[in-house]
Amino acid sequence: MMAVSACADSSSDALVATKAPTPEQIRDFLERPFTDQDGQPLRLTDLAGQAVLLSYVYTSCPIQTMCPLTTKKMAQIQADLPEDLKGRVALVSITLDPERDPPEALKGYGEFYGADFASWSFLTAGEDAIRASASCCNVTFSLEDNGMIGHNMNLVILSPDGQIAHEYPGIDWKVPSVIATLRKLLSASPRQS
Repeated sequence: MMAVSACADSSSDALVATKAPTPEQIRDFLERPFTDQDGQPLRLTDLAGQAVLLSYVYTSCPIQTMCPLTTKKMAQIQADLPEDLKGRVALVSITLDPERDPPEALKGYGEFYGADFASWSFLTAGEDAIRASASCCNVTFSLEDNGMIGHNMNLVILSPDGQIAHEYPGIDWKVPSVIATLRKLLSASPRQS
């Protein structure tokens, strides 16, 4: 099921397909300030020159085939990343639940999954900032009556110049396929010195 987002066309066709964010929306998305798992500020522009693998999750998600599975697969990508791609790929997980996911909760979550924080950041911000950034990545979410967060899953790859280069909707994507996409994307981008 495709969710309609603020970065989507408002016509009835938006129920079938979404439209790419405008350059202004991308610029705002990349420059928006977040806070990482150590309480340090981070903007996606700080990761310029690297491919960025980006997911939206929340730490208390009880559905093992949603956020936990996505995070487990991202941990596998981090572990399996070939040596020649290390240092050229940044992993980013942004919480959909800033009220219950302060930096210390995000750090514990990352530690639980064996994240190497040198190349994997867990980010939070205000709800408006998270909603705007999620919208540019075709992720919609809402707080449910039971305290859970209803949301769609969409893994996004940003190119080294900050463009949305690839999306993997849902959770059926495979680790080798994502690594192959990262390799192809980085082979087309000159290595930063």
